[in-house]
Amino acid sequence: MYFQKHKLIYTTYPHIKTIRFCLDSDEAGVIAANELAKKYMEKGYEIKVVVPNNGYKDFNEMLLKHKNARLKDKSR
Repeated sequence: MYFQKHKLIYTTYPHIKTIRFCLDSDEAGVIAANELAKKYMEKGYEIKVVVPNNGYKDFNEMLLKHKNARLKDKSR
């Protein structure tokens, strides 16, 4: 079912040639990224798997930490 949702990518947007997967860095995210990468490489897409910096579960966590750090700097 998860892959069915992504079928829209290659049926609706045939001009797209590169896909970047930015999933969580936990085990489930890594497994999903690998499965998606394999599936779309087989369809001829260039695939890039992007992971958050070390120590972050996901990009939202990383962005929030950096946002909070900037806010602290501005309040000084």
